[in-house]
Amino acid sequence: MALDLDRINALDRDAFVELLGGVFEHSPWVAAAAWDRQPFASIDALHAAMLDAVTSAGRERQLGLLRAHPRLAGKAMLAGTLTVDSAREQQGAGLAQCTPSQLAQIEAMNRDYEARFGFPFIVAVKGMHRDEILARLEQRLHNDIDDEFRQALAQVAAITRMRLDAGVAEPPRTERGSAHLEAFLAQHGIETQRFEHPPVMTVEESERLVPKLPGVKTKNLFLRDKKGARHILATVPHDRSVDLAALGGALGTGRLGFASAGRLHKYLGITPGSVSLLALVNDVEKAVEFVIDRSLWEADAVQAHPLVNSATLAVPHAALERFLAATGHVPRVVDVPRQPGITR
Repeated sequence: MALDLDRINALDRDAFVELLGGVFEHSPWVAAAAWDRQPFASIDALHAAMLDAVTSAGRERQLGLLRAHPRLAGKAMLAGTLTVDSAREQQGAGLAQCTPSQLAQIEAMNRDYEARFGFPFIVAVKGMHRDEILARLEQRLHNDIDDEFRQALAQVAAITRMRLDAGVAEPPRTERGSAHLEAFLAQHGIETQRFEHPPVMTVEESERLVPKLPGVKTKNLFLRDKKGARHILATVPHDRSVDLAALGGALGTGRLGFASAGRLHKYLGITPGSVSLLALVNDVEKAVEFVIDRSLWEADAVQAHPLVNSATLAVPHAALERFLAATGHVPRVVDVPRQPGITR
């Protein structure tokens, strides 16, 4: 039975770590660090706090986290000593049913991978067949070492999110997260490309940690007018320095400022670091106005977080139009003004 998020928020540090310390494989320090961020408004917020702990831990501790993962179809699986979560995941991918020759093939590829990278091959196996896993292993053997380190952390992020989704239940609320967005896109036939990567909180981290992807990178500003009566989600090129005073004049709102984290969660159901034009899926009351820079509107595709900061969707223009039509938001396309003296 899934644990209620409200109950988790009431736990002291020791109980919290005892309960969630295994979400990150043999690395209870992640849960211990995340506990300081209580209370968590959603599973998204809980997972984000855990990923932030990993990001801030430094490379050596991140490497230890990667090395704490068992080999796929390795000795621990054969001996029955995997953690409950790892055993269920490998069993579900059919790895426990490998023939001796398949096990020998996987073992040889695991050795080659570990000799090259210094940590075991990690992949979120849920929904995958062993043949697909082998193909991924073969493909990633040729990655650059730093790129593969980031890819391995991204896979850890995906695995741990699945574990939280399976083990934690949110209380009923109107705000919805990444899973709701994915269902909404599928329901409306909106096709995008999804790319996993390490969690990013800033444009600088995005530049450093996210590889080159299809579409134009974006930055999203959640703004409010002086009275707090109007709320605006402005999507601009990722390197644009926006003149908020001039933008307020162009939109007829008067002075604009950044809305608080509380307003962000109230109106778009997300936390700082996950702001995205796709959060409009949660604005069922149409309380948020959507503004997009003309250069992005005219682009073939744009990039957007799927309400979590550990993945990016490449959204073709036709898909963007379809998404906005489905959410009921009419885009206001403007030349978003730059700060004086800045050309970007």
